[in-house]
Amino acid sequence: MALGGDLDRDAIGVGLRNGLLLVVPAGLFSAALTDDLPQLLRVLFVLVIIAGFVSAGNHAAKRAQRAVLASASVAAALTYLAVQAPLSVIRLVRGEPLNVWTYIFLVLTSMSCGVIGGLIELRAQRKAELAAERAAERAAAEAAASEDDEPGAAPTT
Repeated sequence: MALGGDLDRDAIGVGLRNGLLLVVPAGLFSAALTDDLPQLLRVLFVLVIIAGFVSAGNHAAKRAQRAVLASASVAAALTYLAVQAPLSVIRLVRGEPLNVWTYIFLVLTSMSCGVIGGLIELRAQRKAELAAERAAERAAAEAAASEDDEPGAAPTT
């Protein structure tokens, strides 16, 4: 079996696109306005970026048919890498140093956020399944009760 053979590539693509919708604008605004931003707005941009990674994992988990949490994690990691790769190239061209440990830490953090998004979706799916089961049980109980209340029905002992 090939590495990543169980990952749901379609789900990862959906998660990647949804994650980029939050991460790219927040990252661009944050990078463009870094010198003039108050600390509170910097924190807000970081929270939006984290929400983007969670969103990537959540949307990947919604679409995944197999390896749900792994697909969620990979979608968030690819979201990070899609944003960070061009920025790293720009830094290299400028002659600025790259700290590999920072990138490793941040990709693992983005993957963790993706797993959180996937867990949120799995919990929502489980809640919906339980609600459907309860509704089916209530409908069966009401149907049984209405059969007992029918006129002309034979008494049960």
